[in-house]
Amino acid sequence: MKCKWLLVSCVLSVAFFAIVETTLRVALHAPSGLFLYLLSNDCGLYVPNAVMTVHYGPFPYVITTNSLGMRSRDIEMQKPKNSVRIMCVGDSITDGFFIDNEDTYPMLLEKELLQNQYNVQVLNAARGGCSIDRQYAVYRKLGKRLNPDMVILTFVTNDISDLRNTSKDGLLDYQLRMRAADRLLLLFAAKTAMGEMLLDTAFRIRFKNYRAFDKHTDKNVRYRIDGNSNYRDNVKIFNRRFGKTDGMVLSEPFSDETVTLIDNYLFVLKKMAGNIQQQGKTFVFVYFPSYSQLYDENTSVKIRDVLKQNCAALNVPFLDLTPAFKQNGSRYPLHLAPADFHPNPRGNGVMARAVYDFIIDKM
Repeated sequence: MKCKWLLVSCVLSVAFFAIVETTLRVALHAPSGLFLYLLSNDCGLYVPNAVMTVHYGPFPYVITTNSLGMRSRDIEMQKPKNSVRIMCVGDSITDGFFIDNEDTYPMLLEKELLQNQYNVQVLNAARGGCSIDRQYAVYRKLGKRLNPDMVILTFVTNDISDLRNTSKDGLLDYQLRMRAADRLLLLFAAKTAMGEMLLDTAFRIRFKNYRAFDKHTDKNVRYRIDGNSNYRDNVKIFNRRFGKTDGMVLSEPFSDETVTLIDNYLFVLKKMAGNIQQQGKTFVFVYFPSYSQLYDENTSVKIRDVLKQNCAALNVPFLDLTPAFKQNGSRYPLHLAPADFHPNPRGNGVMARAVYDFIIDKM
């Protein structure tokens, strides 16, 4: 009897879902791909060959992916003869949160190199929301197939806190493919009209800025931010918002937990550097300073110095972006602060130019 009622319940549930789903698709022309950007391919990057408008965060922006799920122009797997291939790995800074493809630092770097007659491909193999464990996993997955001549890893101060609750061995065993349950949930949100509507409603309730700026598609309007040049006030906002993440490495003395996490980061960095160098590739480490490190002289820079010393020991070229950002930030804002603390298009341009100047003698 129980089996019969269970079967009836399943049939009714499926029928109800089918009716609602069909109604929403006809009435709202859904799903519209609103949350397609949440999905990942087997390399931990975005879904391939997609054009996605992202509404999460203070500004809408467009992600366009190639056949590998990268925010880069499409390429052949076989590297062209007499060319240089650069693979950029990192988190949301390299990925390019809140800016369109053409304004991301890897694409601006490629543009600069091509304009100066370098036969080069710059690949954006980054994905926001990760640290060196996932970045190294992406390289292991794609490195042999893409055969880059140079790998550029960008460090951001929240990369240390992102390693919480993972052992050293676990950091080397990062799984790029989503767990089945997570994948099903995200497929429901991204691929069904009902899931898209439910998540869209939840985001509207939870996040006050969600879709508030949808009409600001003009970049000249999008990046006009009240308080953008109020650096001291914005430092206070940054510290309140990110005190438990970036803040772990921005004041001294470091806690025991912070010391352990830094040690874990350096453990993976050593493995990654050794792997890349053994394959005859050039490995470059880029340090992206926090907002407070740029605009508050009382903020610790010890984490930068620790990383620089370890890169020297590993024979890894180390680029500190602090001077470039301080010099250019004195003339105009380079971040989306106080709405967000990722770099704006100008900030990405400063980053691209600094990386360009640093790597041209290493290509």
